[in-house]
Amino acid sequence: METRKRNTIRELIANAPDLAPFENIIDQLFSEFYSRDSIIIIDSRRKSSYLCQTPFNSKERNFELFIGVRDRMVQLDILWSIFHEYGHLIQRRPLDEELKEGTMAKYLRETDAWHKAETKASEFDILNPHFDEFKRYRAACQASYRIDE
Repeated sequence: METRKRNTIRELIANAPDLAPFENIIDQLFSEFYSRDSIIIIDSRRKSSYLCQTPFNSKERNFELFIGVRDRMVQLDILWSIFHEYGHLIQRRPLDEELKEGTMAKYLRETDAWHKAETKASEFDILNPHFDEFKRYRAACQASYRIDE
């Protein structure tokens, strides 16, 4: 696992060199994902990141984390998106309503993931000067969640 994690971190930083000062944080976050048997994929075709459950989920929660690196004008946003997906990683299994786009349940689940992301990010003193950027990115993402109900 350690070799796989190291290679994935190298690939991420090769695609987003501005993240190099945060390699230790990325290492810790990736350890959390790998400890839950996740697969991490650096995706140069996607602009956003997402966490999905694998088809092998009948009893265990297995995940694939796709980290989108395409056209990221602010590379630190990639780190914020990893923190957000970490928030989903530690959430309980979603209810059916929480999986439906446009529902209040889905919106509340996304908001909870951002709260968990902020809590985790606040553990790292090196990120303190960047919290305004975190809040900007979180606000932009939250503004994109629609509620159709």
